[in-house]
Order: sequence, then structure tokens, then C-alpha cells
Amino acid sequence: MKQYIAILGLGTLFVAFSAFTPASDLDDIKNALKNGDAVALGKYLGDQVEIEIDGDVDYYNKEKAVARMKSFFASNTVSGFSQAHQGSTKDNSAQFLICHLNTKAGLYRVYLLMRVENNHFIIQEMNFSKE
Repeated sequence: MKQYIAILGLGTLFVAFSAFTPASDLDDIKNALKNGDAVALGKYLGDQVEIEIDGDVDYYNKEKAVARMKSFFASNTVSGFSQAHQGSTKDNSAQFLICHLNTKAGLYRVYLLMRVENNHFIIQEMNFSKE
């Protein structure tokens, strides 16, 4: 009986902790892009983020990065999202996501570079290139 309770307890802990894995973070990040939601995307930004939009590159703190993304999404309303690729660096120190956003201004190829910190994805770089 004690073994049964121990296994049940461990199973419950596993389910509880699996809800907070980077995999669920990645789904949240994809949904934020799909919905053009800069605030939701901001939850996963690092303290300093490199943002490149159509060749214009700059580094932003979290607050200014969210404002920059709000501006981008305001002028580029998202109407479609498709994931092209997802993977990790050779040393597994970072993850990347490549997707396409259909916007009212045209199609954008989006590249995100993320690291895992405290079991959560942190976005370090975002690149939006009009195709």
C-alpha cells in the first residue's frame, strides 16, 4: 500500500511539473505569435533582446522590446501562422523556432533563438524578415 501511495504521489508531482516545462512555453510563444500578442510574447523575453525587423537590428530591454513588438503587430496584423522548423543547437544550449506569419503587410519569416533558464524558455533573439 505504501508503494502504491508513493507511486501515486510521484505521478502527481510529475504531472504538476510537466505543466511548467519548456514545451508548454513553446506552445505559448507560438500562440503569442499567431495572435500578434506582444504582451504574451513579453513573458518569455530575456532582460536584453535582439530584435531585427527587415534588416533594422537593435537591442532592447524587456519593456522596450514589448513596445517594439506592439508597434510591429499594430502595423502587421497577423492573419496566419505556420511553423517551418524547430530544433536545438549542436550543444543543446539553445533552441530555435522558424515560422511564417501572414500579415496584412505581407509574409514574414520569423526566427527565434531561445535558451532554457530555470526550466523555461527565454527569448534572446527575434528576427522578422519580409519575404
